[in-house]
Amino acid sequence: MAITKLRHHDNCEVKTERVYDSPHYARLVCRDHGVHIQWLGRAEYKQIVSWLYRKPHREYTNQG
Repeated sequence: MAITKLRHHDNCEVKTERVYDSPHYARLVCRDHGVHIQWLGRAEYKQIVSWLYRKPHREYTNQG
């Protein structure tokens, strides 16, 4: 699935990194190639983080 318009990293694992010494809020990094993909604004960062790091929903049943 494509996260950005840059198609080269479509099948790569990516991560987000907050940037504190830049006018940008965060950046998207390719884990497979170890390279910067694109800068992210706050809204983009929060959307991607919620998608990348969401925890799977588990249903618990009473086995007792």
